[in-house]
Amino acid sequence: MDVTFSSVQCLHWMASKFGVKQLMEDAGRLFSKVIPEDNSFHTQVSLYEYAEETGDLVLQENCCQYLAWNFKTLTTSPAWTSISVELLAALLTRSDVIVPDEYFLLQVVESWITEKGKSISLETQVDLLNRIRFPMIPAEKLYELESKSSLYSTHKNMYRENMLKAYQFNVLLFSNLSNPNFNKNDDDYQPRIYTMKPWSTTIDHSKKTSSFPVRNRYHNSGFSDYNRGVYYAPAVVTFSTPVHSSLIFKNNNINWEANVFMTNNECSARGLQL
Repeated sequence: MDVTFSSVQCLHWMASKFGVKQLMEDAGRLFSKVIPEDNSFHTQVSLYEYAEETGDLVLQENCCQYLAWNFKTLTTSPAWTSISVELLAALLTRSDVIVPDEYFLLQVVESWITEKGKSISLETQVDLLNRIRFPMIPAEKLYELESKSSLYSTHKNMYRENMLKAYQFNVLLFSNLSNPNFNKNDDDYQPRIYTMKPWSTTIDHSKKTSSFPVRNRYHNSGFSDYNRGVYYAPAVVTFSTPVHSSLIFKNNNINWEANVFMTNNECSARGLQL
């Protein structure tokens, strides 16, 4: 049967209502082809809300993961200001959110709350802001919060508490943090996927790296010639990061090498397997 987006949602909805789990799963898998197609993000956001309504946890996770991986673009999309508190809260709990850094995340959440105005209660605002991982914010950015944060004066105690935790993380070793409430496995001390330097690099695997001669033999004339061919070597980028994000280890770097292999042979040459 031919299935369109509207018909697959209809099938999925009926399957959820009548408890036909196999049909619900089959229809749900088709949504994965639709999720990346809407640049406005309205479809992804509405599908997440629909997945909540029908109790489809797999579809809910797929939508949430896509939004997390495209979070920065989501914040500039038409759908950003219309997302629900529940969806934003769900995104803020994830470690696979891809953002420039944690300070960027704080800024866009503050802007979202400010845009919503009085429709968001103070308790809800605090709940969302507490999901920011303040210890992942660089010390110099923490220092600016009091003067630059649009919500600092409204939630002064919350900010001060989180900033104190962040400063302690930046200047003390884990072994020195004797606070009984401290747990190094808490989400606050886990990084997300940050794209700003020094935590990431960019690879352009399409660049020409060298050239080599290719022999072309013209049999009719008995003439041989060499043409220049282009060789695309594996893209390699080296960069370094601190061994840890706290200020103590700012000057203790570890070196990394990022590669893009285009063929199985390139992988094998480095002792890797697909």
